[in-house]
Amino acid sequence: MLRFVIAQLRGRPRRALAMLAGILAATTGFVVLSGSATTSQVRTVGTVEAGYRAAYDVLVRPAGARGGAEDERGLVRPNYLTGVYGGITTAQLDLVRRLPGVAVTAPIAMLGYTYVPIEQKVDLTGAIDPSRRTQIFALTPTWTTDRGLTVIADAPHYVYVTRNRIYPEKDIVGVQPPGPVYGDGTRLPKRPLPLCYSTVLEVHPDGRKVPMCADGLVPGEDGTTPAERSELTFRQASSPLVVTLRSRVMVPAAAVDPSAEAALVGLDRALVSGRYLRPDEQPVPRPPNTRIADQDLGHLGVPVMVADRSFVDQQVRVSVRRLGPAAATVLPGKEITESLPALGRAGGDPVDTGVTVSPAAAPLGDGADLGLLYQPGAPSYDGRLRPRPVTGNAKGWRVDLDGGGQGTDLPPAVALDTGFRPLSPPRAPLLTLDRYPRADITGEFDPERLREFSPLSAVPMETYRPAGVPGADDRTRGLLHDRPLLPTGSPVGYLSAPPLILTNLAAVGALHLPPAQQAAPISAIRLRVAGVTGMDPLSQERVRQVAHDVAVTTGLDVDIMIGSSPAPQTVELPAGGYGRPALTLAEPWSRKGVAVAIVRAADRKGVLLSGLVLVVCVLFLGNAVAAAVRDRRRELAVLACLGWPAGRLAAAIMGEVALVGLTAGVLAGASSIPLARLAGVELSATQAAAAVPIGLVIAVLAAVVPAASAARATPGAAVHPAVRVARRARHHRTLVGQALVQLVRVPGRTLVGALALAVGVAALTMLLAVLVVFHNDVVGTLLGDAVAVRVRPVDLAASVATVVLGACAVGDVLYINVRERAAELATLWASGWTDGALLRMIAYEGLGIGVLGAVPGAAAGLAGVAWFAGGVNNHLLGLTALIAAGAVAVAGLAVVAPAIALRRLPPARLLAEE
Repeated sequence: MLRFVIAQLRGRPRRALAMLAGILAATTGFVVLSGSATTSQVRTVGTVEAGYRAAYDVLVRPAGARGGAEDERGLVRPNYLTGVYGGITTAQLDLVRRLPGVAVTAPIAMLGYTYVPIEQKVDLTGAIDPSRRTQIFALTPTWTTDRGLTVIADAPHYVYVTRNRIYPEKDIVGVQPPGPVYGDGTRLPKRPLPLCYSTVLEVHPDGRKVPMCADGLVPGEDGTTPAERSELTFRQASSPLVVTLRSRVMVPAAAVDPSAEAALVGLDRALVSGRYLRPDEQPVPRPPNTRIADQDLGHLGVPVMVADRSFVDQQVRVSVRRLGPAAATVLPGKEITESLPALGRAGGDPVDTGVTVSPAAAPLGDGADLGLLYQPGAPSYDGRLRPRPVTGNAKGWRVDLDGGGQGTDLPPAVALDTGFRPLSPPRAPLLTLDRYPRADITGEFDPERLREFSPLSAVPMETYRPAGVPGADDRTRGLLHDRPLLPTGSPVGYLSAPPLILTNLAAVGALHLPPAQQAAPISAIRLRVAGVTGMDPLSQERVRQVAHDVAVTTGLDVDIMIGSSPAPQTVELPAGGYGRPALTLAEPWSRKGVAVAIVRAADRKGVLLSGLVLVVCVLFLGNAVAAAVRDRRRELAVLACLGWPAGRLAAAIMGEVALVGLTAGVLAGASSIPLARLAGVELSATQAAAAVPIGLVIAVLAAVVPAASAARATPGAAVHPAVRVARRARHHRTLVGQALVQLVRVPGRTLVGALALAVGVAALTMLLAVLVVFHNDVVGTLLGDAVAVRVRPVDLAASVATVVLGACAVGDVLYINVRERAAELATLWASGWTDGALLRMIAYEGLGIGVLGAVPGAAAGLAGVAWFAGGVNNHLLGLTALIAAGAVAVAGLAVVAPAIALRRLPPARLLAEE
């Protein structure tokens, strides 16, 4: 059988090559087009659970910013910004701003935690014992947080009060002497205490001058030991005697686009004092201000706005003790490493004085230190949403100095408690004092005045609001006195305070940030989408399309927040180190209505179009194989007379076409990869290898009907022409009428050509309508799910390919008609018909098939666009008519090959055979 099949193909090379070319083109086109259809696509994860719009519709974060718990549960944690310091470049921000459909683009760059000074004034006038010449007071700050559950007694601040004269060291400019020089002119030949780098000189009534250590080096320091945290102040007895304790609290700082914040949440309307921050405002040099720092010799004022409250649960009370007489003898001539422990062991009497300060209620003043920014990481969880305590954070307070070496900073007392966020040492800049960045307040805002949004669609707005967490069980609610747990102000604590200091993005360059953050300073971008009117499918699709475009264009993590809803999660917070027991909290995470993930998925539109190429190819091949069977009806009749059964006849036809299809598949697989590279499409070897079975399947499908027809035919019926018998003879005086009669004679063949052309015209109509009429961006509904269509060049290539194959099918129909009616056409020529008349008749047949295919195809495409977009307009109708006319013209051009075949007909031989 194989030798017979090969012989038949070799005996009819033109027909075999035509089928080979058709299958090769269709298979290669399908493989390349379907490969290009594997594109970045948005997969909807989850369902929309709420019916109200949130503050922003889309949240954009650096790639990989989602935590494990967030990915597993489809949630956004309420403190999602903490631990994300940069990761989005300004170039990516510009790309997002230029995308269609984006109404508001609000970036935020988390800078880290900075120190803000607070003052506590303690009046010791009434506590002085007039009978003592020297005495020491211990002022101990006690910090209370976590609704009173955490109590941290910090190291005391010692105040040495004397009736003797005391002189501090003088600041020497230029060459430093080997020993200290005091305010009374006394010079010492060397440092009196080697570990002490700051001393005072006490002059007794008998003239003795005794140096005492005010501050010194503590070996192995990390900022957490009492010896480091204690301070010494030397004061002469006076009335009144008021001691000012300067503490530092830490608050987060961030940079925003003021114009975008005004549009997003109405930040400009929340201003309560001062003026609103300008987007292009730059840092400027400021004169010295000892109110904000003892040794401020000038600084770089960074413009900021601050919140009028801090949203932290933090209070500090200063208690006072007067130490016993023996304590005053500890300081003279002693290193600080000796004197401070001795003072800590000294007994004393409480003094009825003190002060309580709540940094949470105190307004923030100028002078926040923006030169040293601490950047704690995000918390991590075990499988039960139990935050993992972090050890080793003490090393995070050892500051890396530019130029080498380390210094030690003193963390706030609340940071001594159990931490849940990792902390790495910051880098201290080597800046001249007049370039050291400090906050320069332009105005204050009240977060409670921000634009309100439905609580049902709350999204994590920690930029301005605290992450208050209620108890999840009766025990925890009782411990918290039915109040929510608030941030403590600790950078390493579990709950994070919102940024209290806001500068603009233009000022970020003046801050000392890590190099990676300087290159990509933005931590998140919040987007509002234009045209969103509610939770209707059209609005959801507009948001989805913007999210898709952002993800594809930038490669960042994107979450759709429209339809988000609070979803409290049970968090088991371990016990702290200063009295707070373990708590079970109901933390208000936000469940995302739709999560956006970039996946490698098949573009259904592209697959559909490339599939249409195969459909038209099957129609084309089916017609060609049927014609070949009809052309060989005498040969098949002879084989039937020789005893070939019907199954063998069908197998012979099927084998010929299958062999051609297999050969075309192999050639298509070999040529697909280089063609894909030329087209800029990534195509794997597996995808290219799929061309072999695809080519075989196309050939087999195209041969099924013709092979079955050949098997059913009897030898007598095989010699009859495959035309329809006319019921009544009709005479047509025009060439158009005669052409129509010829089309009706072979209705199946005519419909095959028309259907092949209609498929291509319908696809081209829909794509061009989207591209031209709807400006390449249509949003509508389809099968109840809103979808967005974007026309790509590869889509146009697929639709044009279907039209071209359809035109080839029309040409093949006309060519077969000419070959089968060769004797009839020769008779017409012999009876006086001119070559021009015969050619015009064939052309009218082609135009007739074109009309039969183009009009229904254009109508189907128009109906599809109208169904998808919700209506049509005059532009769409005009475009559809133009496409239909072009398809008819293309079908008319398909007459070229039949015309050439007609001119080559030998009339004399055909008449003799007839």
